[in-house]
Parts: sequence; structure tokens; C-alpha cells
Amino acid sequence: MKNLIRLLVLVVFLGSFTSVVEAKRDNAEYEQLAEKIIDRVKGLRKYYIHLAKIDEGGEIVKRDDTFWIVFKYEYGTKWISNPEYDVFKYNEDRVRAFDRNKGIYVRLDFFKGPWLGDPKLHLRSIEELNITVTVEGRDKESINRIRQTIYDIIAEERKLIKQ
Repeated sequence: MKNLIRLLVLVVFLGSFTSVVEAKRDNAEYEQLAEKIIDRVKGLRKYYIHLAKIDEGGEIVKRDDTFWIVFKYEYGTKWISNPEYDVFKYNEDRVRAFDRNKGIYVRLDFFKGPWLGDPKLHLRSIEELNITVTVEGRDKESINRIRQTIYDIIAEERKLIKQ
């Protein structure tokens, strides 16, 4: 009886261990997932005027030395001198200024490992894939809706992966 219980425990343990090992994905699968999320974000152009030119203005950058994919889109923006710049404080000498109606900056970082950037950014994760989302602009109401829609896309993809 003891041996039977040990055997059952071993089978359950190996079964759970195998499922954990099978859940690991390689970088190619995470890259496909990142590209799917980027495509879904680009699809938001139908709903938000701020993203109307995202197909032609979006840029994807990949690093060779580590798993890191960055998607950036900027429209209706320009850089101006920062009136609050102080050489003794941690801030930039230039800041991004946005057109009143459609100016927007979107950046999605997809990576594995710890986030070493701005601690104010909320980290989203899908298994080992970490994602940060930056959406900025003057029209705060629309910008917040766009940001939340991107968060929803990530949450939906997380649910699909778990199924």
C-alpha cells in the first residue's frame, strides 16, 4: 500500500512537472505573440483618429543581443525646450509637445527579464513575456481610452495563452 501511494505521488508530481516544462515557450513564439499584439493595436486605427496613420508611422525595433522588441508610433508631436528643466534634478532638457487634437506617442516594449526602465510604468506579463505600455498625448480622455484598450488586448491574449 505504501508503495502504491508513493507511485501515485510520483505520477502526479511528474505529470505536473511535465506540464510546467511544456508551458515554456521559445523566443520565436513570444515574438509571434508580440507581433500579434502589435497588429491588434494597429487595428485600433479604425476606432481612434489619433492612430489613423499608425500603419505608415509605426516602427518596430528588435535587439539582437537579447529578447527585446519595441513598437513606437508618434504622430502630431514635436520636441520643445523643457521649461521645468533643472540640471540638478532628474529630468530632460527637452519634452514632447502634442498637437491639440491628434498628437500621440505610443510605445510598447516586449522583453524577457526584469524591467530596468521607468518605475512608473505598469508591467504586464504573459508567461515570461513582459510588456510595458506608454501612451501619451494632450487629449487625456482619448489617451486613457486607448491605453485601456491596449491593456485589454494584452489581457485577452493572456487568457488565450492559458486556454
